[in-house]
Amino acid sequence: MSRNIGGIVDRIANRVARLPLGARFDIRLDQPIVSFSFDDAPLSAATLGAPILERHGARGTYYLAGRFFDDVEAEPPFMDRKTAQDLASRGHELACHTFAHRRLRDYSGAALRDDLADNEQILAGLDGGGGKRSFAIPYTMAWPPATLAMRSRYTTIRGGRAGINGTGTDFTNLKSVELRELPGFLEAAEYWLERQAEERGWLIFFTHHVADATVPFSITPEALERLVERTQKMGFAIRTVAEAYAEITGTPA
Repeated sequence: MSRNIGGIVDRIANRVARLPLGARFDIRLDQPIVSFSFDDAPLSAATLGAPILERHGARGTYYLAGRFFDDVEAEPPFMDRKTAQDLASRGHELACHTFAHRRLRDYSGAALRDDLADNEQILAGLDGGGGKRSFAIPYTMAWPPATLAMRSRYTTIRGGRAGINGTGTDFTNLKSVELRELPGFLEAAEYWLERQAEERGWLIFFTHHVADATVPFSITPEALERLVERTQKMGFAIRTVAEAYAEITGTPA
């Protein structure tokens, strides 16, 4: 499939994913919730991102793709399994991002099931967890047939549509806001925090590396710390994705 055609398919799939595929949930909270999450498995998200959250009494959600644990030649580096295990021991959430980190539309049904099972087995070996986890769609490229197949497998599925999860929330296509060191991204984060004060819903931030602006898909430690501090000064609760889901729905974490 050519890149142009593939891009069109991805845009159409993301549009279709916005259609009602199941129950919707209205979220309006006395204390709005913000979650900070990190995708793939960059080492800096653990060594720099986690301590920032911890200094403020908060924890993050790490959407991990298992293949990166074995990519020892990567630059910037990815975390190893011991680092991820340590994150879990300190109260951070380990969540699923597939094993191979491919677009969902590139998997057959059987291949996706095997991939997810492989990643879940790795994560269970790191945090001892069982049962359902949180999931984030690789590249934020939804694929409705895959989403339908995964609805009963995960408590939440995080998509790529920007916004606050409020009225009519679909837990299998959660809205999120990306944090990057590029013009407009951090201004957008501030905008959504201001909107959160009005909408009083659940705002999910996601990023990858915590590094200087020369690293793609990154936010600097200073910018991340400012956002965490701003979130708390505005009176919002910081929760992992699993904690937020449990608190909103009244189900066990």
